[in-house]
Amino acid sequence: MTVAEGPGTANLVARAQNILMKPTAEWQVIHGESATTQGLFTGYAAILAVLPLIGTLIGRVLLGGMLGGGFGMGMALTGGLVLGVLGYVLNLVMVFVMGIIINAFASSFDAKPDSIQAMKVSVYAGTALWVAGLVSWIPVIGWLIGLAALAYTCYLLYLGLKLVMQPPADKALVYTLVTIGAQIGLYIVAGIVIGMVTAMFFIGAAATGAAALGAMPR
Repeated sequence: MTVAEGPGTANLVARAQNILMKPTAEWQVIHGESATTQGLFTGYAAILAVLPLIGTLIGRVLLGGMLGGGFGMGMALTGGLVLGVLGYVLNLVMVFVMGIIINAFASSFDAKPDSIQAMKVSVYAGTALWVAGLVSWIPVIGWLIGLAALAYTCYLLYLGLKLVMQPPADKALVYTLVTIGAQIGLYIVAGIVIGMVTAMFFIGAAATGAAALGAMPR
């Protein structure tokens, strides 16, 4: 049973380890697997994408506790939960959209269009960033690990496109670069959405605090 065919912690952990430690061999295995979009998300992406959410909550709670005690911790947890859940949902949406984009680009680079194969590439290429997200809250170290994970994700994407979508060897790199460009565009859009939500949250929190102070007996 593969990750995409059914649930199982052991399958998920083994797949994540293999894609990180021996990606070439694992992409070849992935290429030959049967899968569905639903299985790829429920059996892998939706689970691993929780890790950055956990990292965000840990970081915000610790920071809030240091800066504002119990009240600051509560506000940080609330804000972190709102932003973390939003980031989680947007992350999965971007993975799905990237799968569509990878498939749409296939013909342009003489690869065979296949929506499931393209979705495999999009889902599994995100493994390094999801795992790194768990420690993103650690000062300096978390940032360095995240930067390394980003670079490794680009490499995983290149291998995935090359071995799963199978364009001609001389077009695999350009296919990768165009896909990365599209992904950067999606991240910019997601960043704008998160920024707007963050601003609304802080404005709402400030208004609530002001109302509470105004209601206090004098």
